Amino acid sequence: MKFNKPDLARLVKLIYSADNFEKLFALVGLRKLLSIENDPPIQLIIDAGLISTFVELLHHEIPKYHFEAAWCLTNIASGKTEHVYALIEHKVIGNFVQLLNSPVPEVVDQAVWGLGNIAGDNIFARDQVMNTECMPHLCQLMVRSEPDHQMTRNCTWTVSNLCRGKPRPRNEVLLHAVGPLGEALVNNT
Repeated sequence: MKFNKPDLARLVKLIYSADNFEKLFALVGLRKLLSIENDPPIQLIIDAGLISTFVELLHHEIPKYHFEAAWCLTNIASGKTEHVYALIEHKVIGNFVQLLNSPVPEVVDQAVWGLGNIAGDNIFARDQVMNTECMPHLCQLMVRSEPDHQMTRNCTWTVSNLCRGKPRPRNEVLLHAVGPLGEALVNNT
């Protein structure tokens, strides 16, 4: 099903529904709106107060909600710097780090991608991600993933976003990544 910006008001209403099907329908619709290539309604979704709703749904008993909510947040993190700051204010980074332990690979992948989007925005955001314990998780995911697997590529990209910029990140944090990055390079060449 295709969604357009005029559908936003209806989706916002449905996401607060007690009916699980309606809530999932709204999540998928909002994710699709946030995936629009040109001018996605990121600010409208933030203004509707949906970041905190997405964060709550990351911890819902229905795992499909975790995936869709994480994807929504990841798409918001691909927006402007002020959108990334809104995610930081809502403690999305810590929630993404928790999702790195999810038993659902698609949820983990969205969390990795979201952390990479946030870290790649600017030095402040990078340092906010670095101040969590995400690096050991990312390295463990790289080592456990199959060679040439999407998870390996996404983890490598996220780690690269954590390693760039000036001033450089702390060396002791980066040292965690050297072995797994080397292993990923050897296994994927």
